[in-house]
Amino acid sequence: EQEATSLLAYVRERLRTATSQQDSGSSGRRKAAEEKDNNFGRLFGVLAIVRSGILTPQTHTEKAKGGEMDDTLSICKAFLADLKDLYTFKPYMREPAAHAVC
Repeated sequence: EQEATSLLAYVRERLRTATSQQDSGSSGRRKAAEEKDNNFGRLFGVLAIVRSGILTPQTHTEKAKGGEMDDTLSICKAFLADLKDLYTFKPYMREPAAHAVC
């Protein structure tokens, strides 16, 4: 379980890095399209992780105690913060980001 939570932290960081806006020197229209694509990529990445069930605590095992639950909870909070950021990004992101929370 500890490996799973540290792997989740790594995956989240890689997802954020891969979908972050980097200065590509492109024009305004192209940059806006890339920004939209990156944010939808981040949303779909978060959705894939949430729907995979890996964030669901394994209460039926003795391993799911203490610090491991705290790690999983902190990662869940980080993904919720990502969804909040996506929700406030643009109006067209509000519905899919809100649906991801449910």
